[in-house]
Amino acid sequence: TLYCLTRHLANLLPLVTDVLTAPSFPEPEFELLKNRTIQNVRVERQKTSYLAAEQFSHNLFGATYPYGVKFNEQAFREVSITQVEHFHRHHYQLSTAEVFLCGDVEETQQQLVQQLLGEVEV
Repeated sequence: TLYCLTRHLANLLPLVTDVLTAPSFPEPEFELLKNRTIQNVRVERQKTSYLAAEQFSHNLFGATYPYGVKFNEQAFREVSITQVEHFHRHHYQLSTAEVFLCGDVEETQQQLVQQLLGEVEV
């Protein structure tokens, strides 16, 4: 998701295209994100509203459906950068992406998006 003023689209869209087509997953940031996520879940699990929503989803969807799976800290710790890269390669492809433009969008911005994202070969 990119939120920006129309006047900044031409400068920001190439950056978004680069992130989508050539992402990097630096080890230090990856580990920091994992630790921060674990800490956030631990804090959230102190709240009854979080526990209730987690249990409700588990009961509603079941333990085998993604929405019903409860956060497993150990499994999350074991996720590797290689697994994340593999997931990204197989699930984030511009050829199947849908792009929505909202707000003060003129023909020139539409053409810019089509030019940058339409020419990408993954």
